Amino acid sequence: MKPGFRVIDSGPQTASLNMATDEAILVGFINGVSPPTLRFYSFSPSAITIGRFQKPSDQLLSKAVHYGLSVVRRPTGGRAVVHNGDLTYSVVAGTDDLLFGGSTIETYRKISERLVHAFKDLGADVSAESNPGGKYEKSASCFDSTVTHELRFGREKIAGGAQVRQSGAFLQQGSIVLVEPEYDFERLFGRGSKTPAGLSSLLVKRVSYEEVRGAIQNSFGCAMRADTLNEFELARREELLLKYESSRWNDFGKSASSQRAYESFSGQIRC
Repeated sequence: MKPGFRVIDSGPQTASLNMATDEAILVGFINGVSPPTLRFYSFSPSAITIGRFQKPSDQLLSKAVHYGLSVVRRPTGGRAVVHNGDLTYSVVAGTDDLLFGGSTIETYRKISERLVHAFKDLGADVSAESNPGGKYEKSASCFDSTVTHELRFGREKIAGGAQVRQSGAFLQQGSIVLVEPEYDFERLFGRGSKTPAGLSSLLVKRVSYEEVRGAIQNSFGCAMRADTLNEFELARREELLLKYESSRWNDFGKSASSQRAYESFSGQIRC
């Protein structure tokens, strides 16, 4: 990876803080005060993130309350991800980046190629989906189907990702299932939804957060180091945290008024 590409391991954080952190890094990059960044993190407590334009069903929202899970809207697209025993990564760089730039689909492909190498180093012979099909429209869960350049191990999807692009920069967020979530996906998402098996179950050995993080860093060409957010990012994260903790952002799609509030929040993203 080219010099100056920063690595941050945030460890466990709340869903709203994780989303605010990723967007703060993106805004910092757009403003020229943040370098290209690879970040790792997890969720504490467990939570559900939904895609930026996703309209969650009443069933999902009520079951999330039943399980004590917060539901937070991501800055990226895609569908719902249950963060419980997963490793999450984010990549922020320019759309003209030498390693990861290009069109949206090209960036997905380039990052997936790195992840494939990382999983193979862990003993998982994964493949990147090149001819997706099936029930993408039928489930609100990200892990119920695989789209182009997402990863499968056998018949199981083990990593999903989503992007947002602004002002010549991109943010990609991805989730890698390490252990089977403790929640019943059929109850959360409806009939036919399947709880992901998790990498540890598929390999029949425990695979830790640290092992997967290290393998990804190696595949990306990053030194084993952990950097921190700068002052701009810390200040911007505090501003953005108000957004990701707000029902005005997270309830988009439930009513016309919530949609107007969502659009207002979207317009407040300064670049």
